[in-house]
Amino acid sequence: MSVELMLRIVREIPGVACIKEEAPPTPARIAALIRGMTNRRVPILTGLGALYGLFDLECGSSGFMTGFAFPEVLIALVRAVRENRTGDAWDLYRRFLPLIVFEQQPGVAVRKEILRMRGLITSGRVRHPGSGLNPGAAEQLRALLDRTLPGWTLPGRWRFERAGIDRESGSGGDHERAAERDPCARLSRVLAGPFCTMILGDLGADVIKVERPETGDDTRNGAPLSPPASRPTTSASTGTKEASRWT
Repeated sequence: MSVELMLRIVREIPGVACIKEEAPPTPARIAALIRGMTNRRVPILTGLGALYGLFDLECGSSGFMTGFAFPEVLIALVRAVRENRTGDAWDLYRRFLPLIVFEQQPGVAVRKEILRMRGLITSGRVRHPGSGLNPGAAEQLRALLDRTLPGWTLPGRWRFERAGIDRESGSGGDHERAAERDPCARLSRVLAGPFCTMILGDLGADVIKVERPETGDDTRNGAPLSPPASRPTTSASTGTKEASRWT
């Protein structure tokens, strides 16, 4: 989408409250958008896994809307730029850029493995049709983490204060996760609610699916069919337990 069209959309549609820019060259496009928003300005957020993150922030990005296994780093980058601590921002960006690049590989296997190593999820398994992390990539990842965060014993928690990265006592595994404490009853239907509870299941929750008697979920008979249920139903029910159907 061209910059001119995006500016027109912002001018003519008051409901547009934010722009996510991830069409390279992102720094130049962000700068052009900011120059063009003369009547009404909305925040512009950086995507692409933070690959061009610091350059985007320097050109006026308001922050990040993207995935990275160390979101603390992205928060620290935004704070450093807002406080005009350019040297701190560059030190942090240089340190973590190899890890940001490594995460750009297709799929979510790298990120899930880091989150598992951090103690934030219990398994790095990737659902079909995605593929898991192969042994060679896993070895590269461990070596990269050792270089990026030397002396860090996984799982562990870190805090980022200014450009320094200080070890925080304790381990992420020492803190019981809310998702893992109690069973979660899924009373929702169709897609939005089931998708949310699927994510909770990925985070370790014990999800129990409860459906209406006789008919079950609305999506059970929808296309494409993959007996005994439709594919949307099967996909959104990954990792759930099914209770007796309930009124």
